[in-house]
Amino acid sequence: MANNSIGIGLTSIVFSVLAYFVYGDSISAMLGMLLLVIGSSLTTLLSLIPFVGVIIAYFTNTIYTYPTIMHFVGITPTWLTTLLLVFHTVIGVVLTIVTSAAVLKLRN
Repeated sequence: MANNSIGIGLTSIVFSVLAYFVYGDSISAMLGMLLLVIGSSLTTLLSLIPFVGVIIAYFTNTIYTYPTIMHFVGITPTWLTTLLLVFHTVIGVVLTIVTSAAVLKLRN
């Protein structure tokens, strides 16, 4: 039986462990990255809006979520935070395509 939460859990673990090493063996950076992954995952749910959801989610992540959480936890932008943004944007594109296709199918 497949567990639907394994993808989110695995993503959180991988990015948090990478943050531990990227930010210099820092447990606080590891926990900060965990909070950033959770916040970005929640913001990515905006991608469920058909046709424009990924755009709204991307700008919400870059303008609000990332700066707020990164300032709060004290981590700086690195390749890891950029990779996390790209990862969630790709997931957002897939979600927007699926919901847009469902809306178009319902219309016909």
